[in-house]
Amino acid sequence: MGQAVQERIAIAIVSTSIEEQIEAFLVRHLSELRPHIHPILGRRAGTKTASDSPLYRKCLEELGLGAEQVIAIEDSMNGLRCALKAGIKCVAVPNDYTACADFKGAVFVTADISRLNVSLLDSLLNPA
Repeated sequence: MGQAVQERIAIAIVSTSIEEQIEAFLVRHLSELRPHIHPILGRRAGTKTASDSPLYRKCLEELGLGAEQVIAIEDSMNGLRCALKAGIKCVAVPNDYTACADFKGAVFVTADISRLNVSLLDSLLNPA
């Protein structure tokens, strides 16, 4: 994420968690990056998993970007489906609970989030 901040790439969070939980996590684990993450859309902002992906659509609107300009990083099938329904390409990073999921539709799947960097994400978003 530090590389994305250096390159002035927008970073946002769309989550089923409540905003206070997201903020607490960011302050504790990513405090230096927190000022660069906007918007943060959690449970209070709407329903992420609704059939029309309203939180992802709201995020795109707030960023002023089209779905073709964005790549999502998700750890669950529900999150992947929501990103895809909003027309957003998605990278899957399974967690301990979702490691056995298929993640069909993801443009890339890795159990190691440290493998993700701006160059890789750009190549997945804009394949040659």
